[in-house]
This record gives sequence, C-alpha cells and structure tokens, in this order.
Amino acid sequence: MDEVKLALARQAAAERGLANVEVRQANVNDWAEPAAYDFVYSRLLLMHLKQPEDLLRRMWEGVRAGGVLAVEDADFDGQFCHPENAGFDFFSRMLPRVVELNGGALRAQAVAFDPHNDVAVLRVDGLDAPPLALKDPQPGAAIAIVGYPLNSPLEASAGRIGGTETVLAQDAYGRGPTRRVVTSLGGAVQHGNSGGPAVDASGAVQSTVFAARATGSGGYGVPASVVRRDVESASGPVSTGPCVR
Repeated sequence: MDEVKLALARQAAAERGLANVEVRQANVNDWAEPAAYDFVYSRLLLMHLKQPEDLLRRMWEGVRAGGVLAVEDADFDGQFCHPENAGFDFFSRMLPRVVELNGGALRAQAVAFDPHNDVAVLRVDGLDAPPLALKDPQPGAAIAIVGYPLNSPLEASAGRIGGTETVLAQDAYGRGPTRRVVTSLGGAVQHGNSGGPAVDASGAVQSTVFAARATGSGGYGVPASVVRRDVESASGPVSTGPCVR
C-alpha cells in the first residue's frame, strides 16, 4: 500500500472526526502486537502468503480478551459469471495460478524491447499458462481490464474499447513528443493496471494498458497490432535500458 492510499484513508478518517484512527504501513510478515486490538480484520490477504497460518496465529494473538477476529478470503469454486464471458473465465483461471505461486517468482528474460511504444516481450521458463490470442481493437467492444490496480490483488473490471489513433506522445523514457499509435479505453484504469491485458468476450487481448487518464476514468493501451509486431520480432536477450527516466 503506497502513501497515496494511506493519505486518502487519513483524510477520510479526519472528515468523519475519527480522532482515534491511526493509518500506517506495515509488513505482515513482521507484524506482531499481542493483545492490542478489540477487532482484527483482513481481506484477500492470506491467500497470497506462503505461510498464512503463521499470520493467522499472530492476528488471533493480537485480539484482546472478548475481541473479534474476522477474515475474508477467496473461494475460487464460488466464482461465476452470467452470461458467460471469456474475459471473466481468463481471470478465474489466472487468479488461482497467481495464488498458487504464493509470492514465488519465475525468472523472465527480455527478448524484445520497443521503447517507442513502451512494450517489452519477456520469455518465461516454467510458465505453463496458455497464451492469449491477439486481436485488433474493435471500437465499442466490451472488455475485462485485468491487472493490479493501486497495488491490489489481481482484479478484472468491465470496460470498453475506444478509438485507435496516431497521437503525439512521449516514449517509454519520456522522450518526445513522438508519433505513436494508441487505443483509448473506457472503464476503471488506475496505476497498477499498466502492462495488463484488455480481454474481450472471446478471450483475446485487444490492447495492453500502459497509462491511466490524468483526469477522470479510462486510460490508454497499446493496440494488439503493435504488440503482435513486437512479439514476432523477438529473438535473443536484449537490454531494456535504465529503469528510471
């Protein structure tokens, strides 16, 4: 959780006159405050930990006598969507896979880098998930915007494909302006969605998110045609340059 969300939480508490509320950042792997609280609560947290029982024990120890411990976590068998939607099906398949890794990591190597369009193609050994098809953006198409908005767990939210146009914009390193092709996206696009797919009802990726709008909702993506070209150009290991502008 970053300082932006912490500041919003502090502001909300102040607006409600809650002087006894403290908002702070902590690492759950190190956290321990025995008998400190009347109510301890977590949501969609334990499923992302390698040893959830260890945190659960410390959460219970943190509850004072007569207090309450409440935990909300995912039940993958209970997810459904009606009518059926391939984007939701993709999300339902991928979320258990992400959780299965439990914070583990697979090594990735960049095999193509396109700084002009802010695209990197990675080769990942040991990744058994099937690839998604790439499909040129269709204006008005319903999509699922998949990612980690505001550093949250993996989420999918409804959106729509807008127009695809050539615009003047900066490249991946802030150089420009330069001409590049972008697709506008309607829906909830936030920091943390960058790099995530905009998946249509057939399960195809029409665009890859790279930015949220500066004001209002929505964002921008790299059209599938550009991503397809970069994937087809992939060969051996390449450098992605410096990590900061």
